[in-house]
Amino acid sequence: MTIENRNALDVIDCYDAPDTFHFVDPPYVNSDCGHYEDTFNEQNMEQLLQLLETVKGKFMLTMFPHRLIEQYVRECGWHIHRIERTITASKVSR
Repeated sequence: MTIENRNALDVIDCYDAPDTFHFVDPPYVNSDCGHYEDTFNEQNMEQLLQLLETVKGKFMLTMFPHRLIEQYVRECGWHIHRIERTITASKVSR
């Protein structure tokens, strides 16, 4: 097992090969997750999508719907598999 502690784009680029499967689960756009160097913004999302457009292997990107993803899906012929579910919360009584 290898654990990397560096920019995800560098990791994807380093390990990419025709038989590679990349599971890509970035932070939400414009979120500050605290343990990352900075906020994951629109520019970061576009850089990620530009890299995914060039990978030799396959990938699965997990993310809420986003206009940039929709654009790349149209332009690159990618497929979206939507998972929709209802999330509920209830008060716990003690």
